[in-house]
Amino acid sequence: MVLLRYRTIKLTHLVLLAASSLFAFLSLQDLDDVRVLGSDGDVWITGSDGSAETAQVARAVSSFARAHGVSVVREEADPAEPDTVTHLYVAAGNPESAPASWLAEGHVPFGHRMDVHVHAFEAISQGDARGVYHVYGSEEAAAALQDELTGLGLSGEVVAPFDLRQRFLYQAGAGAPLGLLFAVVALGAALTVGASVLLGARDYAVLRLHGTSFPRMLWHEAARVLPFWVFAAAGVVVVTSIVLALYNGFARAGLFLAVAAALAGVLSAVAAVAHVGALVAASSTKALRALKGGIPTKPSMVGVYLVRLCAALLVLLLSESAVESWQRTSQHEGSQEELAALGEDATYVALPGSRTRQAAEAMSEEVGEWLRRADERDQIIASYQWPMAQVLPEVGLPERRVLRVNETFLRQQPILDASGQRHAPDRDNEAVRVLIPESLQDHADAIVERVPELVDPEQAGAPVSDVEPAWSRDGQTVATLQSEQNTNSLGRVLVDDPVVIVVPNGSSVTSPANYTAMATSDGIIFPDRDDALSALGEEVSAEHVAGLAPVGHRAAAEHADAMHERRINVLSLTTAVLVLFVTGLAVAGIYGRHGAQAIFAKHVSGWSFWATHRKLFLLDALVASALVTWVGQSIWATINRVEQFAERGVPPPPNLPQADWWQLAAAAGVAVVATTLLMATTGLIHRRIVAEHAADA
Repeated sequence: MVLLRYRTIKLTHLVLLAASSLFAFLSLQDLDDVRVLGSDGDVWITGSDGSAETAQVARAVSSFARAHGVSVVREEADPAEPDTVTHLYVAAGNPESAPASWLAEGHVPFGHRMDVHVHAFEAISQGDARGVYHVYGSEEAAAALQDELTGLGLSGEVVAPFDLRQRFLYQAGAGAPLGLLFAVVALGAALTVGASVLLGARDYAVLRLHGTSFPRMLWHEAARVLPFWVFAAAGVVVVTSIVLALYNGFARAGLFLAVAAALAGVLSAVAAVAHVGALVAASSTKALRALKGGIPTKPSMVGVYLVRLCAALLVLLLSESAVESWQRTSQHEGSQEELAALGEDATYVALPGSRTRQAAEAMSEEVGEWLRRADERDQIIASYQWPMAQVLPEVGLPERRVLRVNETFLRQQPILDASGQRHAPDRDNEAVRVLIPESLQDHADAIVERVPELVDPEQAGAPVSDVEPAWSRDGQTVATLQSEQNTNSLGRVLVDDPVVIVVPNGSSVTSPANYTAMATSDGIIFPDRDDALSALGEEVSAEHVAGLAPVGHRAAAEHADAMHERRINVLSLTTAVLVLFVTGLAVAGIYGRHGAQAIFAKHVSGWSFWATHRKLFLLDALVASALVTWVGQSIWATINRVEQFAERGVPPPPNLPQADWWQLAAAAGVAVVATTLLMATTGLIHRRIVAEHAADA
């Protein structure tokens, strides 16, 4: 029994060390979108008077880096492959800095999502001088670089560099897949270690009878566990090093080691606290009672039920996350065929940031006019979307969407009318068509009334003219052709029964700013990449277009991200259910250890299984009911808030979580699963007690 207990505790620590490496690996994979880390200050240039060319700025930055003994890095996405290829331009004034090593040896990202090319800073001979300059040296050097750039006609400010701590806190935040998985592992470790110690109460009682003090028992436990922990940590380091060497050649190895060590420290501390707490509880039992197998029932049950309740909440959260990630991957899979039909040349238009307000407005006007002309030539597919709750909060259909599209969109996406005929593009019709699902006929007037504001917010309150409502058949699913990357949490790549506002190609009812807004949300697609390329430098300044992102590549990357998240959620949910089962086993074990004789006596007296354990099942039912009640109250409060916004005719805030009464069914399902698992484990304990006492008799 002693050997089994320590083997369980040691195995738990080994699992925690391995899990720490896994969490660090997943966290750093998520950091692949951040290539430049560790800078001491960043200079964000947003304005330019045009007096200095980019090549002149590059020479000045290189000279500044050498003179001040610092390194400066500028990152630029590849214009042809902005989602998968990026370029780092390095002025290595400090040969000992990380950027200097990148310039000499190359920069390898942790994962395999990005291809990074490193160049000398002077290689920036064209393009835009506005952007972020990462300074490796000191904050004072960053301020000095800003002054240097100001002398070249550039304006901006010194900003704080990327904060890794904030990123890791976000990854561990409430609802984040990695954070939930970490919580599940920590709970499982605390429960396993604590239960192992409590079930060894008899052995600790023997030590106490021999005069062993509590500090001495702690030292005894540490002597049994610590040497193995050190050996296991060394083994995990060796195995992880081999894996990292094969995976990425030790890219960001220092950061990986720091993250893994921090996570291992936290998880090991959780296990140690559980170990000490259980040892305190075991030591509080009278020695003679402990020799007979007795354990402190009340504190043990309270501790286990706290873990059990947390595990049930995690199962509930992870169930919702798993369903959402499954829906997300299903949506991507459903839209793959539609996106593939656009062809390999189809591209989104990526627009640059790093602009002052005035420059951004000027860029928006120029880009918007270019896109309008392209729309007039039928060169683009345009789409934008809103949640129905934002457009018509009084309707109360948060899952419905409103799409704003051009006529070319209808060529790509079939939308059927009430008779089953396809709504065809109509180049001769200058009216705005509104395709309304039959199920929303009662709200048709309200929808049509909102059309001018949706087509262009500046037309809010304008007379409703040149708007033609038409009906669309219910039960249709439409691919928005937008990238999930920029549709935010309110957007969808597939929508069911949307209201579709069809605006004539190049219509003047849509402002240039709205065309630019659609491009910013990946709502503008050039099916023929050459149409966009030929316009650069001719119809629109090349500095106003950051790149042309292939639609197919972005869709594949987003689908891979969705599958990655789904795997984490499924793994987390499986682990949480296992922890829930183990809590049931712990509850049944403590209950059986405390009342073994009474259970056997009731069995001999002919009591049924349910009658024998009715108090335990009633307690668990009360805890499960409390969980369901809490969830129901949260749902009611959220729905009530949404209704209050609807009564005022105001859309609910975007960050307000969606709530529906079906979520109560999920909570009830978790409660039923938890109670069922407890009943199953109680049945196992019951049979074992009866068999052991019958053998003794």
